[in-house]
Amino acid sequence: MLHRTPLAIVLGTLLLTGCTQSEAAFSAGATAIAADYRHACIVRDNRTVACWGDNRTAQLGDGTTDDSFDDLRTVTDIYDVRELTVGEDFSCAVAQRAEVRCWGLNLLGQVGNGQILAIAGPTTPVPEVTGSIGLAAGRNHTCAVAADGRVRCWGANDSGQLGDGSRADRVSPVEVVDIDNAVSLSAGAGFTCALLEDGEVTCWGLNSVGQLGVGDREDRSEPSTVSDLDRVVAIDSQLASTCAVRNDGSVWCWGSDYHSGEPSTAVPRRVDGISGAKVVTVGEQRSCGLTQSGILCWNHGSSAVPAPTDSTDVVDLALFGPSLCTVSRAGEVTCRPPG
Repeated sequence: MLHRTPLAIVLGTLLLTGCTQSEAAFSAGATAIAADYRHACIVRDNRTVACWGDNRTAQLGDGTTDDSFDDLRTVTDIYDVRELTVGEDFSCAVAQRAEVRCWGLNLLGQVGNGQILAIAGPTTPVPEVTGSIGLAAGRNHTCAVAADGRVRCWGANDSGQLGDGSRADRVSPVEVVDIDNAVSLSAGAGFTCALLEDGEVTCWGLNSVGQLGVGDREDRSEPSTVSDLDRVVAIDSQLASTCAVRNDGSVWCWGSDYHSGEPSTAVPRRVDGISGAKVVTVGEQRSCGLTQSGILCWNHGSSAVPAPTDSTDVVDLALFGPSLCTVSRAGEVTCRPPG
């Protein structure tokens, strides 16, 4: 049944590039959120998934291709959701029976069902991928990390973003080489990063603006350790940038920010003005971190400044196009420009 949200408020105009609203609120029973710049999804407290935004490739998972900017669309045939990720025009979740299930655009195999289809799903199971504890979706590829620390990826591989040593696209999962201790993943446009259990970060794929953080700009089809970065507890990526939180609460970023005018950096650079960070989210126009005292946002190369939002009870956050979306302890989702 379609979940109607009478408290939904849409005050902004839709952006042509991201098709997102600038301000909205949902009383949704949410516990977690994932977003790209075209659509966003939440996990509800009953472990189902609901999405909103652009739906031209069925990435909202409700069996239609109708956009929805002021109502949540319940994803069909999915329950007991444990993890959630959102790519450019598709979505994936770890759900029933510890399966990875994906839906949306599948022109390059990013849904991972062994086929090439313009639109796949809703909720197509990915074969031979079970027991996953984390997911990451890039522009046209997806990766999953299993409880044993191994990583499997599928979809586009033109820059080596699947990490199997090749540049061949894969419609079914392949194992990333030389990783058996990953705990979480992040992915951008043509690259992937893994946080390892020893606190180091390793990345692979496109590196034209230093998005692998290894000190050069050469693409890699196998994992390489990010330079001079350890004791990491959280990572996030989008487009050509990655940010990491260290266990001392500092935030370090590398790659490019298309909107700040700052040059890209091929090695991690500390973000000034932020401490006590717990979670970081990287977006199309800026990045934000959830700290012990509130939410701070920045462009790469600039100091972090407070976001104009009530963050005293925020449990999760994501950047959805130009908007910062937060999930409160009460399950409410609020999206507004972060300043």
